[in-house]
Amino acid sequence: MKKLITALAMTVLLTACGNEEVATTEQPTTEPVEVKSAATEKPMKSKEAVKVEILEKEMTNSDIQELISLKFRLENDSGKELAGVKGTLVFFDKFNDEVIKFDFSEDALDMPVKGWSEFWLDFPYNQYISNDVKFMAADLEDMTYEFRYHTILFADGTTL
Repeated sequence: MKKLITALAMTVLLTACGNEEVATTEQPTTEPVEVKSAATEKPMKSKEAVKVEILEKEMTNSDIQELISLKFRLENDSGKELAGVKGTLVFFDKFNDEVIKFDFSEDALDMPVKGWSEFWLDFPYNQYISNDVKFMAADLEDMTYEFRYHTILFADGTTL
């Protein structure tokens, strides 16, 4: 009798779940998004619109914990004024193995066409996480990185 009740309960549960729409989360893509630029009328790829360069890294201390500080340089190579950028910065070692990921979001850029900006961003450091330790021990010159764009926001409200 117990098995029958369990089977009926599972059937009801599965039937109920099967009739509902499943919520999905959008996964970041490494493929560039294409959009037409008014200036050139040819598709522009997100990797061409904004260039990200990492200039320096250092360890900084706050009152609560240590931080990984990265100095960024963003260049606006699009044909529009840039308002914000969101994505994930991924670092790789000499063997092209992923070392660490940092989510990045800056929504107050106000960057003109062909303009650039340099700024520091801080990320939490944990001495007990091997990838954090490996990243801080390695020189930037010994690593490669890739910026995986989620959204590029322009001042006119359009996005890539």
